[in-house]
Amino acid sequence: MKLWLNGKPSTPSDIMHQCMIREEEEYMRDFVSDDDDHIIGIGFDYIKKKEV
Repeated sequence: MKLWLNGKPSTPSDIMHQCMIREEEEYMRDFVSDDDDHIIGIGFDYIKKKEV
């Protein structure tokens, strides 16, 4: 399974490290599937919170 962090190929430890550093922030998961709807990758994209 392929993993991406902010659009770049990544490792599970890189993703864990970034999520722990930015625990006040949020990441959106993006599941990537093939033509048969099998999940082949997961992307983690940093989401900036909008200040109101």
